[in-house]
Amino acid sequence: MLLSPRNLGEILESLTQIDVVFLDLELPNYSGFDVLKALQDDPRLIQVPIVAYTVHTSEANEARAAGFHSFLGKPLNMQVFPDQLQRILSGERVWEY
Repeated sequence: MLLSPRNLGEILESLTQIDVVFLDLELPNYSGFDVLKALQDDPRLIQVPIVAYTVHTSEANEARAAGFHSFLGKPLNMQVFPDQLQRILSGERVWEY
């Protein structure tokens, strides 16, 4: 199955459990902010943290205002990512870039 915002509903239907969503703000032909709105409208994701993941760290305030749970800048620091992920999964909002 091709992963695309166009078939987001189909993708979500195929998953049995979603613990966290990492969403790039810049997708080919799509805005991560538009995809966020679609994800926020899905009742299966009400309690799922949606994390903005992007090289565009200047968009952190916009991401917060849009309703992202957390924000991680690219590239990920593999030394601290396991801790960041654990904190996100524990419900903590992580804004690091």
